[in-house]
Parts: sequence; C-alpha cells; structure tokens
Amino acid sequence: MPLCKFGCDELFENGYISVQNGSLVSLQKTHSSEELENHISRIVGNMRRNFNENSE
Repeated sequence: MPLCKFGCDELFENGYISVQNGSLVSLQKTHSSEELENHISRIVGNMRRNFNENSE
C-alpha cells in the first residue's frame, strides 16, 4: 500500500503527531524544520473520521 512520506502515517510513526480523543495533536520534536512545523500546525486539531474505541 503506497503512503505519502509526508502524510499522517509517516508523521505518526516518527513521533511527530498522535491522536487524542479523535483529534490530531502535535508531539514536541526538537529537531524539525520550519516546513515540518508549518505542515504539522495545519493538520493539528483535525478530527479523524474513523476514530472510535475499536480503532483507538
């Protein structure tokens, strides 16, 4: 299954973002670029449509 290297899966796997109560949240990383910070700030707070207690 092809995935975007700058998508949510990659950001989650590398510890930049997580899901809390169905919303994307930022996890602090010390070594990041301005581009990465801007991208994360645009997606933080987005609700995950398929998030529920079974997919948590």
